[in-house]
Amino acid sequence: AGSFRLALRDRPQHERRHGSHRAIVTEVGATLRHYSVEDADIIDGFGVEEWSPSGRGQVLAPWPNRLDGGKYRFEDRDGRAALDEPELQNAIHGLVRWLPWRTASKSADGVELTCVLHPQPGYPWRLDLQVGYRLDGTGLTVSIRARNGSSVPAPFGIGFHPYLTVGTHRRLRREDVEQVRQGTTRSNRSDRRSRWLNIAVAGELVQDPDTVLRRARANLERLQANHPRGQGAMWLRQWEKLLDGP
Repeated sequence: AGSFRLALRDRPQHERRHGSHRAIVTEVGATLRHYSVEDADIIDGFGVEEWSPSGRGQVLAPWPNRLDGGKYRFEDRDGRAALDEPELQNAIHGLVRWLPWRTASKSADGVELTCVLHPQPGYPWRLDLQVGYRLDGTGLTVSIRARNGSSVPAPFGIGFHPYLTVGTHRRLRREDVEQVRQGTTRSNRSDRRSRWLNIAVAGELVQDPDTVLRRARANLERLQANHPRGQGAMWLRQWEKLLDGP
């Protein structure tokens, strides 16, 4: 275990190990830059001289996801955050992703980082945050503590943004497929429900593709009318491209 400096950003990073588990956490945003087991990447991270692309591994607080127009109201107080996703008129993923976090404690297999978010136009409350990363033989545990440092109630939400990797290939062993098909493998109700749904949708699509696609377009038009702009509209445009085909 050890710490080293990020050449371009000049902020420490913390490399921690436990057996074959290895994690690297940056002090910019308390971001999980790397996590691997037996040299196999569990998350799709980023390089030592890069900043986090697309929010990879970042802590999203005091709100995850997006604020439409950057505006909200809570307990008769107004917040107005900068639009850092200007093309969609959104304030995205909170206010602590690019802040420096202080090291509160560290050991060979873990580190805890703290950050104070001071009152500002986008969040007129004080928030004290602590995020911990700890490795053991079963994996990586992430903990969070948040304290409202204001004298009045404050809104709070948090999320994490790891990009999980599926490995270098997606091949399945034939025996595993046969076990699922024949019902000889154990599965929970959620697994079975997902298979039923996939079979139902795929079956209809094969038997009557025109009806399925016509229904999909009608649903898409209805959703586009309800969500004319913002993040929802962007994803609906992606579905429209998919239905239009090459």
